[in-house]
Formats: sequence, C-alpha cells, structure tokens
Amino acid sequence: MTAASTLRGQVGVTLQATPTVSGVPASCLQDMRFSVVPGISLPAGLALDARTGVIAGTPSEARSASSAAGVVRLELPGYRPTAVLDIINILP
Repeated sequence: MTAASTLRGQVGVTLQATPTVSGVPASCLQDMRFSVVPGISLPAGLALDARTGVIAGTPSEARSASSAAGVVRLELPGYRPTAVLDIINILP
C-alpha cells in the first residue's frame, strides 16, 4: 500500500481532502479504517472520517502537524498501519 502526502490549507477557508490509496486487496476494502496517529492531533476545526479517510472542516488555527509516523494512517486487519498523510500545514 502506498499513499503519503501533504495537506495544505488556510485559517477560515473550508477544505476537504480525500486520501488516495493504492494496493489495498479488494477483500480488505470494507474493513479499511483511518485514524490520527497517536500523539498527534488535527488542527482545530478539522475532522477525520474514520471510514472514508476524508479530512474536512474549516481550520481555526494556523499550525503544522507532522511526525515520523505520519499524521493519518490507514489500518487494515492483518497489516501494519500505513501513513496516508505525512504533514498538515495550515497557514494564517
């Protein structure tokens, strides 16, 4: 599975981003779940849909979120979690 990227936005401007993921076995698609990496939080005003991986909302703070393990990861039964979003940058 591959798909890691950077999400950029601006305070007060609505955004919506859907991760692009490839290499997921068809038998696992219904069990796909997305989560924020432990110890990381999304900038205020953004929310993650755990089923679809969509990050949406209107950011209310300028902030960057990142970690060595990524920010958002894909979880599949029987596989190691895989980063699907490496960095979130919200500008003032």
